[in-house]
Amino acid sequence: MKHLILGGAKLDPKTSAGLTPIDFIPHESELWNLYNEAMRGELPELEEIPDVPEIPDWSLPDGAAPKKGKKGKKGKKGKKGKKGGKKKGGKKKGGKKKKK
Repeated sequence: MKHLILGGAKLDPKTSAGLTPIDFIPHESELWNLYNEAMRGELPELEEIPDVPEIPDWSLPDGAAPKKGKKGKKGKKGKKGKKGGKKKGGKKKGGKKKKK
């Protein structure tokens, strides 16, 4: 909720029945106090959070390696130029075979 408030979310939207967010928050709870403070203009403070969360190996499908963060590069990664492997069709390389 702190991220929503600091991100500029509307604090007083209404459902089609006329309910507001405070109607869904338990009275005198931590969220209730946070919401009321935000309505008075007191913005919450965020605790320090890590930039990139650690992903445990067991949570990755098929033992895939975790992806490393991007460092400002856009587009596809990989080698530039010709693809490796055999070409389909076309002429074979090499000369004529000698008959015995």
